[in-house]
Amino acid sequence: MPQPAAELNVHQVAKVMGLSPSRACRIVDSLVRGGLLDRRTLDSDRRTQLVTLTPAGREKWHLAHQLLAECGKKLLSHLPPLRTQELAETLKTLINAW
Repeated sequence: MPQPAAELNVHQVAKVMGLSPSRACRIVDSLVRGGLLDRRTLDSDRRTQLVTLTPAGREKWHLAHQLLAECGKKLLSHLPPLRTQELAETLKTLINAW
């Protein structure tokens, strides 16, 4: 299972999620209030805020990835092996192009 990034700044969060920085900031604020993220300001640049998962956030992250893996397996179980391989190759091509 992939591991979450140790720390990201809010602009990196926005880029990864495909959101505007202001929208990402609102989402981060909500997740901080919900106890899923911690936020700290860099001493060297007070404008930069770094976020990291709390233990509760890390638990939710792992649960989400487990659920996604289970859904993927369920969906792929309906395809013959050759089609599954073709789909995997197509998805790799799309991810690499992104």
